[in-house]
Amino acid sequence: MQLRLKAVLAAIALCLLGAGCQHHERVFAVQLKNLPPPRAGSLRPQPGPKARLRLTKTATASALVDINHASPAAMARLGLNRKEIAEILRGRPYRTKRALLSRGLLSPEQYAQLRTRIIAHRRP
Repeated sequence: MQLRLKAVLAAIALCLLGAGCQHHERVFAVQLKNLPPPRAGSLRPQPGPKARLRLTKTATASALVDINHASPAAMARLGLNRKEIAEILRGRPYRTKRALLSRGLLSPEQYAQLRTRIIAHRRP
């Protein structure tokens, strides 16, 4: 019984070390040969969701409205009324776009709608 156990363990050890397991190597090689050839350009890694998000943000960065330097007409295109635009212009400059919410210039609902369309840059 112990001899049989030792023989099985030795066979497993040899298989794990690679000796005597050519059958698995042949099967794997056949599986690789049967795969269709890769399409042109498909070997490049595809961007994940974060990379796509990053590309989207940089692509639309030019479309963002800078609340520190935007004209009243640009702010009106965001859907703000004249009173809100006047208050925003009077309170310039802003450190962050969230300052519009913390100073009470926009309601939380308005800020939620506008936060992806505005930015607050402070130019020297």
